[in-house]
Amino acid sequence: MRTIFASVLVVVLFLSIQIERSVSQTCTECICGTTGTGYEDHDSLIGGRYKPARTDIWGADPGEDEFPVLIVFVQFQDEPYSYSNDPGAWNSGMPPNYINSLVRPSRASTSSDWWNSYNGYAISDYWHEFSRGKLHITGRAVSIILPHDTL
Repeated sequence: MRTIFASVLVVVLFLSIQIERSVSQTCTECICGTTGTGYEDHDSLIGGRYKPARTDIWGADPGEDEFPVLIVFVQFQDEPYSYSNDPGAWNSGMPPNYINSLVRPSRASTSSDWWNSYNGYAISDYWHEFSRGKLHITGRAVSIILPHDTL
């Protein structure tokens, strides 16, 4: 009796695993990946639709490995006054002290020394080193002061 129960349990578990696996492969409600519109070339989607293509693998032009960003710092006019010479400070009424060292405005030249390509630009440097020289983050950092109207 115990052997029959164990055998039935094993068969039920096996079938439930197989059914679950087959359902997950044919899920009509699952929309994964980029759906084509019919006129797109498959190779144009390999690098990603909204990110730069890999120039080292997929043969994209070297200029396509650049990803432009905009960093916006927002303050309000009536924030309490503060001032510091600390390089990491963000004083009231002024842009952060580090605003010009976040992202490089233009792409660095392609070189084998990817470790030192963006020294002095924190975000550009981080992603260039993290990608081992395959991704160039460029752009601008701006600071704006908004009015703060109390109702």
